[in-house]
Amino acid sequence: LGAMQSKELEFYVDGRCGRLRAVTDVTFQATAPNRFKFSKTLAAGQTLFNAPPGSDGGEWKFETSRQSIKITWTGSAWTGLQAVDTPAETQRREAEERQRQEAMRRQAEERQRQEAMRR
Repeated sequence: LGAMQSKELEFYVDGRCGRLRAVTDVTFQATAPNRFKFSKTLAAGQTLFNAPPGSDGGEWKFETSRQSIKITWTGSAWTGLQAVDTPAETQRREAEERQRQEAMRRQAEERQRQEAMRR
């Protein structure tokens, strides 16, 4: 099974072990299937051993500042990745989109103004 990736974390199998790699610099709080909780900070590209082969499967949860991620470890593969943006991430993306649209509107107005001056 190929790698599964959210915005910040990539989940893959290496030698039958479940691993995760940071796509970006990220701090997360994780909850293992047995409810054990831990926090970790990883630099982009840094890898963390996560689930040994044959280990009990179950749902893992990862909370970052940008996303809430759920993924299932079957004992030999990652499945069912679900990543949902946090409300703060959604607001940040919406604000970026508004700024982009406003910049495009201003550029269009400036082009129209310049064309009117040439006439």
